[in-house]
Amino acid sequence: KEVTSFGGEGVVIRGTHSYYKFGTRSTEVLKRKPRLDGEALVLKTDPDKNNQGVLTCKAVNGKQQGKTFKLLMRKDSGTINYRDYEVSKELVGKTIRYEYESLSKGKIPTKPVGVGLRDVDKQGNPVL
Repeated sequence: KEVTSFGGEGVVIRGTHSYYKFGTRSTEVLKRKPRLDGEALVLKTDPDKNNQGVLTCKAVNGKQQGKTFKLLMRKDSGTINYRDYEVSKELVGKTIRYEYESLSKGKIPTKPVGVGLRDVDKQGNPVL
């Protein structure tokens, strides 16, 4: 919070002997930014070029309620690999939790990623 209160985006954590490598990702660097969360109804899924399920979702809460957007489930979103296209078909009609960085001017979540299923009742209301 302290970093973002001064206008920073987040924190970068580096290994003690790591250094910046231009144009490449490094396993020795961890970037942490605060993320917001929401819930969305999965409308459909389509395969991408790697046969991962790209979910088309409709936000059910927050300022983005009613907005439609696409996302992938996070790789570590549980014991089931919902990134696999065939498996992602199970999510259609279900409510998921997702995280995102911010909202665009059009109230669309930026860089959304699914983090898990959300338990809801028959009317779609969250079960606490």
